[in-house]
Amino acid sequence: MMIAVNKADRAYTQFNQKFSMLKKRANGVPILPISAKEGTNLEVLLETIKEIVDQEKAKTELLK
Repeated sequence: MMIAVNKADRAYTQFNQKFSMLKKRANGVPILPISAKEGTNLEVLLETIKEIVDQEKAKTELLK
């Protein structure tokens, strides 16, 4: 599991303040700030999703 938070490029949304609050409440779940408009961290997001899928596939294979 991970949380991707969009609109990291928008200063008027008070992104940094809200992101900090979310990090405190995430209970260890990785949180990735992204900006779809600017492309910020999209490559990292895709890589992380692939890693999570690969891990879940490996778990499934062990159960067979």
